[in-house]
Amino acid sequence: MPIRNRANEKPGTRYGRRVVLRSGFILCGQTKYVALWVRCDCGRVDLVRKSMLVSGYADQCVECQADERSAVMIDQWAQRKRGMNTENRV
Repeated sequence: MPIRNRANEKPGTRYGRRVVLRSGFILCGQTKYVALWVRCDCGRVDLVRKSMLVSGYADQCVECQADERSAVMIDQWAQRKRGMNTENRV
């Protein structure tokens, strides 16, 4: 069995918008995954697989990710709207 790197499991370690609170495990069938209890900057607490945090796939919670996507979509819409207004003025 490989030796587990516990250095990046310490409470206070930051991954993107999330901070580690403590370590735990997730059972999926007969497979046991190392997981971490994390708190997002928005206040949401989740249990996330350690490999997802370390790789960067889960560096923010679902709510923050949705807020970020909607902000990008609103900016894109505003840019298109401004472009349409300048074209009609000719």
